[in-house]
Amino acid sequence: MACHFSSLDPAASAREADPSLNKAIAAELVNTTLAANDTCIEATGIARAASDNTVLQKAGGLLKADVSVVVRHGRMTVCKDYQRWRRTPLAPLAHYLMRREARLLRRLNDWPHSPSFEGFANRYAFFMEYVPGADLKTAVASGQKVSFSKVVDAVAGLHRHDIVHNDIRGSNILVAEDGRIVIIDFASALYAPKGRPLHPLMRRMRRLDIAGTLKFKHRLTGKALTPVERRLKAKPQWFKGLQQGWKKKVLPVLRST
Repeated sequence: MACHFSSLDPAASAREADPSLNKAIAAELVNTTLAANDTCIEATGIARAASDNTVLQKAGGLLKADVSVVVRHGRMTVCKDYQRWRRTPLAPLAHYLMRREARLLRRLNDWPHSPSFEGFANRYAFFMEYVPGADLKTAVASGQKVSFSKVVDAVAGLHRHDIVHNDIRGSNILVAEDGRIVIIDFASALYAPKGRPLHPLMRRMRRLDIAGTLKFKHRLTGKALTPVERRLKAKPQWFKGLQQGWKKKVLPVLRST
């Protein structure tokens, strides 16, 4: 898949993921790797394709993961790998982030708008479904028609699962070859059903997802935002305060560590 996926969030400071591999390139990668008899199998048991083009994202920021297309059991899969942090003081947090995202994907396994979880690779990495297609940013740039209502429906469906994504952006929404809208990169997502301590915050957190979604309206429909939508798209003051706190207080401590 392409993943394959607010400065409050560590994800905001990282480099955006590269565009997804198209079907032809993916097929060529499979042939190349299988022909090599998986000679690049690592100690972790991950069979990595030989070409550099398999890399979807190089970890370019604090607690970011490497994301690569790999061949597993003879088919394309995506591996999200936090191993670069395993020998640092941040190793426990990297392990927690990996397990947390894996749990969310397992919770959404039967939902067509997210990649399915396909197992753990090791303590710091997991596998997920490879979804052929292009991210929304790339699809729009190439002139592909994308339904804004489908994007809205996918985000709303995520909220019906009591999950907020917290990082809705063009590189985290895929337009699959079969027409599906697929949301990726759940590193910043939050699951908070009724009864959980954070559930009272869900309404506010959903607004952040809605604001991220509204950024695509004009690009996909040619229509301007309504006054109500403009208010929803604006960052609330409480969120701006959290962003400043993250930038000025939390992030410098983590970087120095």
